[in-house]
Amino acid sequence: MTPTAPTTARVLVPVGMLGGGFSTQTVTRGIELGADVIAVDGGSTDSGPYYLGAARPKTTEAAVARDLDVLLAASQATHIPLIVGSCGTSGTDRGVDWIAGIVQKLVAGGGLHPRVARLYSEQRPEAVISTSSGPGGSLRWSPQDPLVRTHCCGAPTSSGSWATSP
Repeated sequence: MTPTAPTTARVLVPVGMLGGGFSTQTVTRGIELGADVIAVDGGSTDSGPYYLGAARPKTTEAAVARDLDVLLAASQATHIPLIVGSCGTSGTDRGVDWIAGIVQKLVAGGGLHPRVARLYSEQRPEAVISTSSGPGGSLRWSPQDPLVRTHCCGAPTSSGSWATSP
């Protein structure tokens, strides 16, 4: 008999932004209710363009480590996957590496042994313009426009979103 994929997934989101703090009872209760995955966003506070452009986190390393320590332990104890999105507030490659580094520090003491995958989404401005303005592209402005060149090609970072089409 071929196993079938579940038709529902129960997602435990203990806090709106990693580093924001939460009660450990929130995680315990979510697991008791049958969570299939623990998910937390590292940047869902609509912090504006500064954090993306600067590639700096809004939360402190200590606050993020505190939250991750609880979530990693719960994930390992229950075999429920933990997903962290928009790492380091901006979701830049540097933010992904920052969160992965915090995880490495937390597991260095032993006891925790997570499998970690780093998914990068940072985009090179030249590739965005090339892909968007080429055949079949959706760019509605000219890549030759000085404003576009300044704000797109001159931006220090640009992070993409991953989604499925309806």
